[in-house]
Amino acid sequence: MFQHGFSDETPIEEILRSHLGLELKQEPLKEVLVKMASRFDSQRQNLQPTYAQFSLQSMKVKFEYLIGRVIRLYELDDLDAANQKKFFWQLVSELKETRMSKSDGSKSKTKGLKNDLTTITKSETNNLIEASTVDTKLEVTLYDYQDASLNINSYAYFENDDLVIDYWRLDYRTEDEYFVTVKKENLRVLYSVLEIEEDSKQLLLAKLSSTFSDVNCLDNVKSFLSLNNIAFDFSVHHDEC
Repeated sequence: MFQHGFSDETPIEEILRSHLGLELKQEPLKEVLVKMASRFDSQRQNLQPTYAQFSLQSMKVKFEYLIGRVIRLYELDDLDAANQKKFFWQLVSELKETRMSKSDGSKSKTKGLKNDLTTITKSETNNLIEASTVDTKLEVTLYDYQDASLNINSYAYFENDDLVIDYWRLDYRTEDEYFVTVKKENLRVLYSVLEIEEDSKQLLLAKLSSTFSDVNCLDNVKSFLSLNNIAFDFSVHHDEC
């Protein structure tokens, strides 16, 4: 079982200063999260290979706690807070992919990102924010669970008018993200089956949130779509911790 190791009584400003070398200033939340994500990636690179899978899970538990504390300073509602957490982990994934593509000699997805990720310029911060922006208006949480050894988050959202069900699972050995995508041209049947006016995206997301809201939400969505002959794409991203 992994513990974050921080005291709730210690001001978050002091924790960030001592643990990450960050000074928490009056700045937009996304800029703070970008800096925290860069610290995460730097620490990730320094993990010892022998214990990497255990150390990485411990790191993720610590950062989950830290971003939760930081987000609370901004007094967001539950939906916005969940979106900001997802934004952070998307940044972490983006930084890792950028670093891996550089090591392969290919072009970076996020231009201008330095090899030393402990320092990010204003321009690079804006690039990361633009590359990883979450549409907070067209996204709902289906399921969210966390304990010391397991994290699960699932969201439904629209991307380029396609409906996406995103199911992310992290344990101490593996990180998996599953995607179900219903293309725009196939959504008409879904609206009809759920008795929702076509193109009412907010209503559709609300219906999905109220109908598929447990740990099996992804499998239940897939079964529902198959049962109603609604075409969808399914993909998996797998990563060894």
